[in-house]
Amino acid sequence: MKVFLILLTLSITFISCSSSSNDRQLKPNTHSEAYLLGDKHASDMLIQCSDTTQIQEYLLEIAARRSNIESHLGSQAATDYEGGFRNHIVNHNDTLAKMLF
Repeated sequence: MKVFLILLTLSITFISCSSSSNDRQLKPNTHSEAYLLGDKHASDMLIQCSDTTQIQEYLLEIAARRSNIESHLGSQAATDYEGGFRNHIVNHNDTLAKMLF
């Protein structure tokens, strides 16, 4: 239960920190480089992280990357990155997806 609460808190933080009101209206472009990068980072996380602590640390890195992408490339690229990350998790680990999203 403790693990679930920690992951839930991190996912809420990730979502709230990474989305402004304008971002929520944007749809991810599944063919963009940012989307593909998000997809790759999700794949890397699923391969590399074997426990909750590692997942938590990786999610913090993802939030920082998304913020960096938004700062340098704009909100659409950040939305694409997040979309790629989310879709990969949803399609490859439904248990984790249910906990995070």
